[in-house]
Order: sequence, then C-alpha cells, then structure tokens
Amino acid sequence: MVVHDGGQEGRHPSKGEAVKPCYTVHIGALKTMTTKKKRLSLDVDAEFQQRLKAVTTRKGVSMRQYCEAAIDNALAQDEAKGEIDDRPAHVRFAELRQKYFGGKPLPGNSVDLLHEARAIREAESADW
Repeated sequence: MVVHDGGQEGRHPSKGEAVKPCYTVHIGALKTMTTKKKRLSLDVDAEFQQRLKAVTTRKGVSMRQYCEAAIDNALAQDEAKGEIDDRPAHVRFAELRQKYFGGKPLPGNSVDLLHEARAIREAESADW
C-alpha cells in the first residue's frame, strides 16, 4: 500500500508511481482522535523558520511532523546514552542518600537547607 501524507496527488518516492491523496496509516501504533496531546510552542527567528519551511516543503512533510521527528530522534539518542533518568525523584533521592550518606537521614531541617541554598543561588545570580 502506498501512503502519501498531505492529501495531495503525487508520485511514489522510489517507484515514480502515481498516488492518490489519502491519510497516513499507523500500523502497530494506533492513534485515535481521543489521544490527548500537549501543546509546545517554539519561538524561532525568521531565517530559521524559512529554512525549516524550505526543508519540510522539499520533504513533503509539515513543520510539526519534522520537528516532532527531530525531537524524538534527539530524545532517543539521549535515552540510549543513559542521560535521561525518568525514575521518580524520591527514588533517585533515596539512591543518592544511600550512596553518599549510607542511607542515614540528613542532619538538620531540610526546609532550612533549601532556604540556605536558595539564598546562595540568589546572591550568585545577582552578579549575572
């Protein structure tokens, strides 16, 4: 089956066969209209947008599709390198506490430690 995205007649990219407008069929990853999506906005300069539009037009995909694929590829590379730890924060904290403090609770009040760390950060960032 030849699938052409975008609803326009065209040619099969490798065979030169004419294709009719149709919708993309996702096999193995059924997406329905009830799938919840989150909106992500990117502010880009005009030159970047023109470059993006030129590339996506040549490839026959939307800017959204191109950006989503590029981000997905970058995430997959980072995940493969182990750079993304998606475990819950409390699990990561417990592991670090075990590693550095032998599982013992930290001395003092954690709220006071947070206030102190924020004060240090604010003092350092004032010089930026």
